Amino acid sequence: MLLPEINSLNLDIFTVGDYKLCCYVNCLVLGVPTYKNSNLCFAADSYLKISEHHFLRYFNFFDTTLQLTEQFKPEGKNIETALIAQSDLVNNCVTYIFTENEQNQAKIVINCKFTVKVTFSFDFEELYRFFVGFRNLCFKVYCYPIFVEEFLFYALRKTDITFFQKKLDEFLVLPFSYSSQQTLENKDYFYLQTILARHQTLLCKIKCSFDCLPDEVDI
Repeated sequence: MLLPEINSLNLDIFTVGDYKLCCYVNCLVLGVPTYKNSNLCFAADSYLKISEHHFLRYFNFFDTTLQLTEQFKPEGKNIETALIAQSDLVNNCVTYIFTENEQNQAKIVINCKFTVKVTFSFDFEELYRFFVGFRNLCFKVYCYPIFVEEFLFYALRKTDITFFQKKLDEFLVLPFSYSSQQTLENKDYFYLQTILARHQTLLCKIKCSFDCLPDEVDI
């Protein structure tokens, strides 16, 4: 499988160490871009593509990896674990490995195995930055109107998890003070209810991560 060159305009961007995490329609892209024709571009087979339908797997990946400290268990080191497997083909998947650098400091390596193997190496601070960028950008791939993003991120920060666990007919769109509510019409309320139900699992994952892991942390 060939990952093509990306030269389209990104929707948003987040810095992760030496890498850039860019948001596009339906996917996030991690890599080292070049600047071409007044735009950031990724060469073919040079990046990690995170498709929208894999978002929950990446949340599970971060849940697993960020529970570890620098003194991670010896039995878990240097064992390759599938993050995204494509029909269980070894040469067409994404894996990760816990290992150490030359200074015996813990790091995690992500291998993107497609036509060309691309490797990404993080210490735990960089991995946390990757997680924060992923969490903050992943919902933007849907390209909903700005009032939807404003409402949802307000709700993610101001409500508790039970708000996102309701059934569709139980959703009360504005059970809290929302600064822009006077600008919303009845059709907007219904639209918000539909989106809350459509993305309920993903929004619950994002909300849990906001509650458990802050944007900034001393690692």
